[in-house]
Amino acid sequence: MREKVAIEEYVRNFLVQETLLKVVGIWPTRNGSSFGRWIFAMMTQISTIYSLSLEVYRHCLDIDDTMDAFVMDLSSIVSLAKLFIMRRNSKHAYVLINSVLKDWSAVDDSRHEDIMTKYYKRGRIVSLTILYLGYASGLSFIVKALPFGEILPFKMFQNSANSSANLKGSLEMNYFLASYCVFGSLPLLQRICVLILQAMHIFVNAVAHCANDGLFFSLTMHLCGQFEVLKMNFNKFELQQFGCHKRLRFLVKRHCQLLMLANDLEQTFNMIILVQLLMSALLICVEGFVFLVCLATRDNVGALKSVILMVTLLIQLYLYAYAGDVLESRSNEIAHGVYDSPWYQPRGHVARDLMMIINRGHRSYHVTAGKFLSMNIFTFKEILRSSASYLSVLKVMMDT
Repeated sequence: MREKVAIEEYVRNFLVQETLLKVVGIWPTRNGSSFGRWIFAMMTQISTIYSLSLEVYRHCLDIDDTMDAFVMDLSSIVSLAKLFIMRRNSKHAYVLINSVLKDWSAVDDSRHEDIMTKYYKRGRIVSLTILYLGYASGLSFIVKALPFGEILPFKMFQNSANSSANLKGSLEMNYFLASYCVFGSLPLLQRICVLILQAMHIFVNAVAHCANDGLFFSLTMHLCGQFEVLKMNFNKFELQQFGCHKRLRFLVKRHCQLLMLANDLEQTFNMIILVQLLMSALLICVEGFVFLVCLATRDNVGALKSVILMVTLLIQLYLYAYAGDVLESRSNEIAHGVYDSPWYQPRGHVARDLMMIINRGHRSYHVTAGKFLSMNIFTFKEILRSSASYLSVLKVMMDT
């Protein structure tokens, strides 16, 4: 067995989202995460949803500003839903996280450790990539609002009065989020407060999206690794060995435990996946329309922006579909693992137990969106096909 400190350090490295999710109060713990931090995170999202909804309603500037506000408004609604659902399902998530600690503390076979390490690295790489993309996205909102054009060194030789006036105008009108119709030109102190609130909103939004998605992917990959370890144990199961009945009961019990953990994963994330799927489908339709309009008006920058957003949404859906597909495949392989053992040799209760395991293993486990749509590669392909069909029909309607 490993040292307890080394195990806890390994798990902390495995779940790279722990620190960030604790900041917004949704990291699952035995006694519950900080309620005050969760309320604060919820209020930042609610206040920004209100201001962005007003921005969309008033639409006093161009269509780009309105679309930016609409997209960020939907993103804020999804992040608010994720914060609420994760807090509500924290007991199921805690069971999953606690199982990670138990599994790593109990591993005593180098082959099992190699399998677990393979899935650990896969989950860690994807989780960190999602987090870094979230950081970059949030930073882009802040950089876009900064008046670099007025403060760069090559502007210093311009007329000082004009530079001061331009800088003042930029400082009065630039916001991190598209909220010019709502706030307009505010006094400096009030504007700083708005910018601080928007910066906090961007941070909470990125954590609610990226850290939550990374947590789902990491936990799913770990569970897939445990199913593969169980399959290996069934493959090397020897029926003629002394104590085989006790060993078989242990494997059956472990299979039941993994199925219960898979159910906890489903209970924790199925509504989150549903909300993400609905939001992504709506935004893909909206951005598809914007993309076609930009092509018609020869707005290459706007078309590129729409393509990037659609690709980002599809990648986010693909991560859910890929994780669900791998879990479905690994749970289904348990039946193949039992079949590869000499199941035909024993008689009586052992033979019956093995047949029941094979029968149960053929019923693969599914991660669903709201308990009615399985998230796998087939579902992702259907989303791609529907999106392409929508764009084709919309283009024909615009051409006619």
